[in-house]
Amino acid sequence: MKENIKIRLFNKNDEEKVREIAWDTAFLGKPFQLLDDKKLITDFLVSYYMKHEKDMLYVAESNDKIVGYLTVCRKPLKSKLIKFFIITPLFITKLICKGHIFNSTIISAIPIALKNFIKGKFSTPELKGFCSHLHINIANDFRGKGVGTHLISAMVENLKKNNVKRVFAITISEEAAKFFEKNNFSKLKHTALIDFEKIYGTKIWLNVMGLFVK
Repeated sequence: MKENIKIRLFNKNDEEKVREIAWDTAFLGKPFQLLDDKKLITDFLVSYYMKHEKDMLYVAESNDKIVGYLTVCRKPLKSKLIKFFIITPLFITKLICKGHIFNSTIISAIPIALKNFIKGKFSTPELKGFCSHLHINIANDFRGKGVGTHLISAMVENLKKNNVKRVFAITISEEAAKFFEKNNFSKLKHTALIDFEKIYGTKIWLNVMGLFVK
């Protein structure tokens, strides 16, 4: 049965539901496996967008229930500064204060992440000319029902009004990469991350997806 989907801008009453979806789908469509702390993880993932770019944060509703969200960052310099000087230091501080830093899985993940960083796996020279990035998540029960496509369509119309020509997304989900390609994104980068299968039991691929707004 086709879902009746309504797309609208985010308001402060939506915050808890957006956090819930962000947590439930944080890693390959499931909660973040390395750290069982919903508030800490969702602060890191979505707090910037809910506070600083609400005019580009859309939610999707089905029968008055929020089933997905999409946000676009149109202020990359502001985003980088706030994330570097406020959000990330606060995340690390809480990670230490709550004792999460001593989690054996976290400890084993740190050298793997550093190895990928040194090898340039996280670098994205392909994004030259791309300033705006997007972040999208759909509740698991509503995936494959057109919710994401409705959100992308609303985003594109907004980008046109604001004269934004390019937008990109980074995902480690092959399913998400296929979704973006279905919605006219091009795959700019596709690379296997080193040794992450030692933690997750499966090969992890980094996909950089780009859209030229027409």
